Amino acid sequence: MGKISVFHISYWYPSQENQIEGVFVKEHIDALNTFCINKLVHFQFRSSKNDLFKLKVTNISSFETSYFIYSKLDIWFIKELISALFFIYFIFKFKINKKYDIINVHVSYPLLTYLNIFKRFIRIPLIVTEHWTAYHFNFGLKSNSPKLNKIKRIFYNPLKLITVSKSLADDIILFSKNKNIDYSVVPNVVKIYESKNILTNLSSNVSAQVVFFSLAYWREVKNPFLLFDAFRKIVDENANALLKIGGNGPLLPKMREYAEEIGLQNNIQFLGVLTKQQINQEMNGITAFLHSSKFETFSVVCAEALCFGVPVISNNIPAIAEYLHEDVGILVLNDDVTSWAKAMRNIIIDQSRFNRDKIAKYARSKFSQQTVGKQYFDVIENTIKKFHERFG
Repeated sequence: MGKISVFHISYWYPSQENQIEGVFVKEHIDALNTFCINKLVHFQFRSSKNDLFKLKVTNISSFETSYFIYSKLDIWFIKELISALFFIYFIFKFKINKKYDIINVHVSYPLLTYLNIFKRFIRIPLIVTEHWTAYHFNFGLKSNSPKLNKIKRIFYNPLKLITVSKSLADDIILFSKNKNIDYSVVPNVVKIYESKNILTNLSSNVSAQVVFFSLAYWREVKNPFLLFDAFRKIVDENANALLKIGGNGPLLPKMREYAEEIGLQNNIQFLGVLTKQQINQEMNGITAFLHSSKFETFSVVCAEALCFGVPVISNNIPAIAEYLHEDVGILVLNDDVTSWAKAMRNIIIDQSRFNRDKIAKYARSKFSQQTVGKQYFDVIENTIKKFHERFG
């Protein structure tokens, strides 16, 4: 028997216009390349000022093709309906039922809104991979919203669910009210870009100066002002302490203003958008990585910090708590300034508590492309096996 062939359809995926969007989807599929033959279609609606309906098809590579629909219409019912029609089109155009062993949809909405109708055209097993925080927040919709009910209905179809954390799976089960969802957890891949991949004596490289680093797309859920208030207490004790802030976002102007307002303009550095290589440089030798977000489905930045042997201080978020145990960081149980300042202080006082070489080894083993790819493949292989045992 040859390699398993997987047909991927994703609503999020990196493109020329946006090389960051859905990069975690690409990294998942890249991890699977060792084990499977992959074909991907990136299907997405994009806004246009002038076009009522314009289709652009681009061959990204030998196994990646994008289908972008540009339209000035922003009506979700139309997007849901067109998504269903294109899904059926892909089934027949690419002869999915004949050429592939399994379909893997990344981000179910809007692609699978009408799966209950067009599932009759699917003759092979279907896996859905989810990363989306929207399930936790009910997509920002009222509980009686017709749109919400259509999304819930997706998870009553025969499919296998992959989530990047158990926390996200729990959110989807709670959201859909379907306790019988068959799911597996496959974490995100953490890619490390560095000149040397040898991890030795990381603890000896820690800066004598207190340097914290935090990175996010800064919006309300990322909760940065709590971080600043707690850091203010640290500066009162360590006048030269430094907090580096990476990333951009709508909250950034207010963050700059607040840093000045509380007298931290000389202790907080705003670094702006960083490349992967720059992020890796900032991780080198810092006291700890700080993550004050109120919610995450995984948090690649926290896992990435651990891969560099950097202890992480994070709010006690279920998805992060799945991998952030006491030997690699601190979970702040109370979302308040006093608790956060105490956690920062504890790391400053007792750096020897964390063996950075062991932290890096643990994280790189857990989130490496090879490890995640094998987990991913095992789920796919088992799903195909169960499908054929049931349907022949």
